Amino acid sequence: MPKEKFVVCPECQGKGRVLGSAFYGQALDEDLVRDEDFMEGYLGGAYDVRCHLCNGLRVVDENKKFNPCESCGEEMSSSSYQEYPGAQVWTDWNCNNPDCDE
Repeated sequence: MPKEKFVVCPECQGKGRVLGSAFYGQALDEDLVRDEDFMEGYLGGAYDVRCHLCNGLRVVDENKKFNPCESCGEEMSSSSYQEYPGAQVWTDWNCNNPDCDE
């Protein structure tokens, strides 16, 4: 059995925490942006949650399939991402298997 090799988690970039999903794709209300206490907490990680990919361990098995295709089970990859304060959300997922219809 091959020895596991660990790499820095691609989801949290090794921080173990990510911005809570309630903030993904949401523009912050202008009043919240002006609220110094809220912004201090927001930028300081008060709304972060444990990374779902590495479970807060900051590393993952290099061979783990993070996003398997529902049709063939092969790894899917993304060609673009959206950046949000404190987070990157990958979009436009495509199957890496050239024979897959997905």
